[in-house]
Amino acid sequence: MFNYPINVTLDTNVFDACKYDLSDNSTLRVLANHVKEGKVKIYLSDIVLKEAKAHLEKQSTDIYSLIRNNRADLLKVADENLIELTGLKGYIAIPNKEKIKENVYARFDEYVKSLNPEIFDNSLIDLDNVIEDYFEYNAPFEHSEKKRKEFPDAFIANQIREGLPKFDAVIISSDKGFRCACSKGGDYTFFNSLGDLYNKISEQDADYDLTISILKDLDESIDLAIKENVENYEYITVYGQSHDRKGVVSGYDYSETMLSKIENVSHCLHIVDDIKDKKAVITLKCFADIEMDCYFKDYDNAPWDSEQKEYVYVNTKNVIEKHKARFGVRLCLDLCEKKFELNDVVIFLGGDTRIDRYIVDEEMEPLDWGEEYNTCPDCGCGISHKNDGGNGFCIDCAQNH
Repeated sequence: MFNYPINVTLDTNVFDACKYDLSDNSTLRVLANHVKEGKVKIYLSDIVLKEAKAHLEKQSTDIYSLIRNNRADLLKVADENLIELTGLKGYIAIPNKEKIKENVYARFDEYVKSLNPEIFDNSLIDLDNVIEDYFEYNAPFEHSEKKRKEFPDAFIANQIREGLPKFDAVIISSDKGFRCACSKGGDYTFFNSLGDLYNKISEQDADYDLTISILKDLDESIDLAIKENVENYEYITVYGQSHDRKGVVSGYDYSETMLSKIENVSHCLHIVDDIKDKKAVITLKCFADIEMDCYFKDYDNAPWDSEQKEYVYVNTKNVIEKHKARFGVRLCLDLCEKKFELNDVVIFLGGDTRIDRYIVDEEMEPLDWGEEYNTCPDCGCGISHKNDGGNGFCIDCAQNH
């Protein structure tokens, strides 16, 4: 049983795990709500904040590069006036790197301010103690080559041991070596994630048992709502390619994916994030059988036009992917009305969820030239065709029709 406020400090990997999502219903924003309610007091190392900003800058730079590449591809097929006419000008109106950096830093600083943290600075670091740990192979310095370079973790652990109160104190980190290094400073409670902390806080709330009871009563309704949300909004990303240690790629680079079928939706309780004013924020672990219709450009079997410097007669092939999907869903539960609202369901499918994949038999695929043809309408020479802006190209006789 914790007494409030709980003294909490975070490792950098906690921010990384939350993907720096600072939206209103995000895991990090729930932490700010607990601070505001007086349940949590935050302590942060200045090194953690600097590391988090460095990681945030790298991720924002990666996003910038991806969008720049997409912008270049868009401008190859349409000019800016046409893109503006379609209402998609935002996809090419990209600020420069420095502006993006300013924006993400400002947003992160605003969030940190909402935590009202006490900041550990370098004055708390006992350098002699860190050097002793290094030569004695004490945590976080272990015998592996990687761990021998963990000076930032050693400094942070030193700050925590010196600055974090010894009572009702929680250290959140998934790094075992870091946790071991911190444990030398006192009898702390360790959690792997913010969710573990939220569950413990919620279990102390008077409405916790009521929340669990109502949640069980709504099991079937929740499963149906999740299924309908996926079908209606389809926020599904399919990773068709995979890489091995040598960087070799296998699979397909999909140009388009569509939901074909979702069945056997189920869920279980993962986290009761917060309970306040007869409303509970809850995170569920969800499972479903999902079948996706995927399409890729078959450049491997397309001829190269050396004069035009491009592939010609590129077939689009249809792949069926079947997955045992696992994903998280957050909902808000009204304990008085016994009603719930779902956040949009976002699903990522890849090699870890895939159970089957196959290319649809071309002989079973109808043509789509505005009508369906089983043979070439002019020469009757076969059924392997492509749709090319309304012009069917017959592979068998190499003629446009």
